[in-house]
Amino acid sequence: MAEMEIDVVQVAQVARGFEQSADAIGRIAAQITTLTFGTDKAGRNYGDVGARIAAGYDGVESSFRQWGVASKDNTVRLRASVASYQDTDGAAARSIEYPAGER
Repeated sequence: MAEMEIDVVQVAQVARGFEQSADAIGRIAAQITTLTFGTDKAGRNYGDVGARIAAGYDGVESSFRQWGVASKDNTVRLRASVASYQDTDGAAARSIEYPAGER
């Protein structure tokens, strides 16, 4: 089996970046909900266009929210990977430092 080593500091920084992105995306999604365009703003004889544009806004907001959730999920997974790697690395170091029966 090939050896694997990760730079936990770099991975933790990537996780922070995902977290910051998720927060920013969440703020943008909240701002999108304030954008309104419906049949009343489309003008006379363009009510169907206004309804389609309004539906499009709903889709954009939903997409941003999903993107934010996915970014937060990446944050959680990266942090869990770092913690698991550190635990495994620490256990391996302890087993080398204190061979079986010498603790």
